[in-house]
Amino acid sequence: MPSPATPVEAGLQSLVVAALLFVLGFLITGLFAKRLGLAPVVRLALAVPALMASVCVVMIVHMATGGGVLAHPVVVRSGTGVALAAFVIGSFRRRSRAAPLWRDRDIALSLVFVVLGVAVWCLPVFTSLPVSFHGDVKRHMAWAAQLSAAHSSPTGVITGNIPNYYPWLFHAFASFTAAFTPGGRVLHALGPLQVLAVAGNVLVFFAAGSELFRSRVAAAASALLGAISGGFGFLLTRSPVLVTDPRIDVEIARVKGDFMFLRSYNLSFHNLAPPFPRDFGFVLLVAMLLLLVIGMKQRRPAPFVGAGIALGLIGLTTGESFIVGGLFALVLIAVGPAIARVKAVVAVFIPAVAIYALWTVPVLLNYARLGGFADTSGEPVILPPLMILFSWGISVPLAVIGICTWRWWKNAEARVVLSFAAASVAAVAAAGLAPKIGEGFTTLGRHHRYWPLVYVGVALGGALGAREAWRRLVPLGPWVAVAAAAVVVGAAVASPLLGTIAVTRQPVENADLATALRGDDTNVLNVLAPTHGYRCVVAAPQELSRSVPAYTGARLVYFPSNTRNQAGIRWPMLPDPIPDEVRLRDHKALIFGNVADEKWREIVASYGVDRVVVGGPTPPPVAARYPSSGAEGAKGSYVVVRTGSCSRPPS
Repeated sequence: MPSPATPVEAGLQSLVVAALLFVLGFLITGLFAKRLGLAPVVRLALAVPALMASVCVVMIVHMATGGGVLAHPVVVRSGTGVALAAFVIGSFRRRSRAAPLWRDRDIALSLVFVVLGVAVWCLPVFTSLPVSFHGDVKRHMAWAAQLSAAHSSPTGVITGNIPNYYPWLFHAFASFTAAFTPGGRVLHALGPLQVLAVAGNVLVFFAAGSELFRSRVAAAASALLGAISGGFGFLLTRSPVLVTDPRIDVEIARVKGDFMFLRSYNLSFHNLAPPFPRDFGFVLLVAMLLLLVIGMKQRRPAPFVGAGIALGLIGLTTGESFIVGGLFALVLIAVGPAIARVKAVVAVFIPAVAIYALWTVPVLLNYARLGGFADTSGEPVILPPLMILFSWGISVPLAVIGICTWRWWKNAEARVVLSFAAASVAAVAAAGLAPKIGEGFTTLGRHHRYWPLVYVGVALGGALGAREAWRRLVPLGPWVAVAAAAVVVGAAVASPLLGTIAVTRQPVENADLATALRGDDTNVLNVLAPTHGYRCVVAAPQELSRSVPAYTGARLVYFPSNTRNQAGIRWPMLPDPIPDEVRLRDHKALIFGNVADEKWREIVASYGVDRVVVGGPTPPPVAARYPSSGAEGAKGSYVVVRTGSCSRPPS
């Protein structure tokens, strides 16, 4: 599939790919919909989590075959096509005489909010290619590209024996999605992933509000507040604004904690492009809440098992949501309606632990073998209380209405909201204890990781307040209620719209990536890796060090990291460590050829280098003895020297 020529073309393709994968996820939910008694809108909400569960299965096979699945798009497409056909046939066999899905009012209303969410959050999908290359997305895309480059699991961006140390489900999802996206690179997949993350968040909140409060108004408000709402910062600015680095950006004081590109305390604002692992962790977390609510209603173990699967998938995606999800399940089972509590705990945590063990067992073994974790955490982002409330926007007054009008002590649904609030607030309070476990756990001790999860309870409380306000306004006249609803929607989406527009105005950070993703065959990245699916080791100039791993999945001889250890690796000891200064020296020798021919070839052999990218029209004399190709880049001409053969496992 050829690469898109323009961002608009890439955006349209992203919508098609996201829709295809969403349909696949929806069909997967049909396997257990009847057994769980799921309403159609709940099936729709579980489509993205079901898709992620299927990707988890693909990743298991990928690891078992030593990287032989995701490196072969034809295998991924063929397997998915067969599964899709089987699900379609099965859905026809299971069809009932019920009204078609498109006549279901809950589905129609939920899709209205999906369209609204995509319109608010997904503008960068149509204006930028890649969607964004800022922050940690560089590292995550490099890990995802490694899976497409035949590595069995994400490792480090430099050479050496570096075991996996980061949950891999998001990266597997990106690699899987890339197999269906024109262009085929994981950076092309950022567009469909952005659409899926937004749609998934909107739908799980809508379904949660519907199941909890049995009201379309509450469901709509839950989707709006939980997934499409910002703070009140729009009242303080008349133009698009973005706090790109909340640790140093003075704009954060002016907009009172709103418009944060990173580390927002408002969970909804995490829908800003590009998508990160934590964003899909939020989708899974609210899906888990939804399944627990269904389990409490039905008092059957099957929904609890589904919640446990969602919890396990969270653990394969992100850390803080797994902690809060586990606490929430325990609290809700303890204080919820009378059920077989021991059986419920077993039904949730047995599958959760089994799935989580896919990642944790190898990591714990390496943790013991390699001396624990190194601390790679940044400085915390701390907002004062008034900024937190300001960044939560219209959800706060609506939640106050909900609190004042709800008989909290008599409602089972109140226990759900209170249980989640208790779990998330407890996580905030206990976050400071994480560093005491060990230096490498400092990152889990940052309060800014848990405040967005507190917002989930606020959004659900606000949905209840919206329902109660609607009931009191309708008797005054339908237009009064509609006008009030319009004000709420406007207040909710104003900051997200301005923030999204500000994302589209960010300068292009890497012109080489932008050119390569459009399919320019002369671009240095495409000359370096004309196709993906091959394991390569590369020595490249520093200006290409961020883009080469993310675009090709190759590992580098040297990576200019600003962290306290080699390229941000979390292991303090490696089986075969090479000091940074030695890597830098060898890197320069390969690039500039300022060593004897024999020494140059010795360095190539010691790192297993397959490609050397040299600036200028001609390579060093020693490199000139190898096959080479000219290439163009944003900073001039390059020569790509082929010193070895990149490897690829059989499919």
